[in-house]
Amino acid sequence: MLETTVILILSGLLALREVLHHKERKDMLDRLMARNFIEYKDNERMEKNNLEPEKDETVELVDAKDALYGEEDNS
Repeated sequence: MLETTVILILSGLLALREVLHHKERKDMLDRLMARNFIEYKDNERMEKNNLEPEKDETVELVDAKDALYGEEDNS
C-alpha cells in the first residue's frame, strides 16, 4: 500500500514537472522568435478572430465569358 502511494505521488510530480517544462519551453521559443520585447508581450494573449467567412460567389464559365466579352451572336 505504501509503495503504491509513493509511486503515484512520484508519477504525479513527474507529470506536473513535464507540464511546467512544456509551458516554459513554449515561452522560451516565443521569446526567441520575437523581434523585440513589445512583439513578445503582444503575443502573450490570443486575439479575437474578427474575420468573417468568405462568400462563395461562383458563376458558370459561360456566364463569366458573357460578362467579360459580351454575348456572342451564333446566327
